[in-house]
Amino acid sequence: MNSLLNWINNTLILIFVVVSFFHHNYDYGWDIYFYKEFTLFLPLFISLIWLFKTYSRWRKLKLLTAEKGYKISSGGFKKSLFKETLPFYCYLFLIIILLLYISQTVLFSIVLIIIILEGLLFLRWGRKSFKMIITPKTIIILHHLQYFIFWDKVKSISFQYKGVLISLSSNKQIYIAENDFLDFKEWKKDIEKQAVLKEIYIHN
Repeated sequence: MNSLLNWINNTLILIFVVVSFFHHNYDYGWDIYFYKEFTLFLPLFISLIWLFKTYSRWRKLKLLTAEKGYKISSGGFKKSLFKETLPFYCYLFLIIILLLYISQTVLFSIVLIIIILEGLLFLRWGRKSFKMIITPKTIIILHHLQYFIFWDKVKSISFQYKGVLISLSSNKQIYIAENDFLDFKEWKKDIEKQAVLKEIYIHN
């Protein structure tokens, strides 16, 4: 869900930038009469999507903090840090360019700054709770994104490429590197145990 919301938000941000570019470079012949309303409503819509994503991931973090699991490793956290903050460099560049040339983009820039700050705070406060939880029903991955892998959706499990590759019945594949979470040998055993109980094909 969070991945989808991120994709939607980034698409809307791109649309805002493209429209702003043509508004500023009016010599292209595209007169955008609704630009003032556009700079109000699209940032508000982006904010609503961001609020929903933010509530969802902070709520999951709070609910699962007390659950036992395999803590994220330093390498795994670095991956989360990189993936979470990568878009922020683009956001900062856009903020600077838009504010320099288009005064009507202040609200949009404020929204991007809030998104950046929330992402950094989530990494800062959530790091201690980032983990992988293995239960008889699901594998829960909790880091900059949170997702649930339900055992009844798993088609096969393959331990290769220095990690585990989980194939789902939807033909989607999820890869977890052995150094993403601490105690690889232990969580590998837990995954194998659950897979055997549920008669899921295992390839070593």
